Amino acid sequence: MFDNEKCFIGCWHAATICTVLATLRCMSEPVMWIPEAFSMLIEMKISMDHLNAFLLDDELSNKESKSLEHSSDIRVEIKGNFSWEPELAVPALRDISLEVKIRQKIASCGQVSVNGTIAYVSQAPWIQSGTISDNILFGKPMEKTKYEMVTKACALDKDINSSSHGDLTDIEERGLNLSGGHKQRIQLVCVVYSDANTYQLDIPFNVVDAETAAILFNDCVMAALQEKSVISVTHQVDFLTETDRILVMEGGQIT
Repeated sequence: MFDNEKCFIGCWHAATICTVLATLRCMSEPVMWIPEAFSMLIEMKISMDHLNAFLLDDELSNKESKSLEHSSDIRVEIKGNFSWEPELAVPALRDISLEVKIRQKIASCGQVSVNGTIAYVSQAPWIQSGTISDNILFGKPMEKTKYEMVTKACALDKDINSSSHGDLTDIEERGLNLSGGHKQRIQLVCVVYSDANTYQLDIPFNVVDAETAAILFNDCVMAALQEKSVISVTHQVDFLTETDRILVMEGGQIT
């Protein structure tokens, strides 16, 4: 039935249909964010649990750690037994004795085990919203020569040059608009640019191809960090022959 004011489709008025469609259109975007909101709430809960456990933990005694003499050529020294929980009878790591000297490159490999089985791929780069440059500098002043040297050593210079906005390209939340290898290289540039004394690399080349991994190892680890102490956990045995020492973890011990 039609007239000048309204149209019936079954028992629905045209005005009602238009209102429902407009409402659904307005609700579509907020509804799309519901899964993301739940994911963020879960991550927040996990982070709060970690913070709570840390804040409620017993205070460490000053006797348990000491600073090395400035004249020493040792950058890191670890000795002792280590447990996840103080009350465990058998330590997770036993009779650990490790010294890392200035400019040494250390590789560590061995079996990863846990009660039961677990499949774990972490080593996920931490990327914040902002530009590529923001993620590299991380609040430090821009030193043009150093910046260009580090981005080249980490095989990021070609990506920056090929982008229309260069290192001012905006990164979406958690780096959603970047590949895993791109994010990993940005993270490597960031830590190398920070100019620390000791570097710990936890399977740093797991998300890049073999050719890029070789460039990163030779140009970044062995060249850009040649004056630094580097401890790298890796399963890529091709690089082990280039290190000063190889540590193999087995049965909770360095063998």
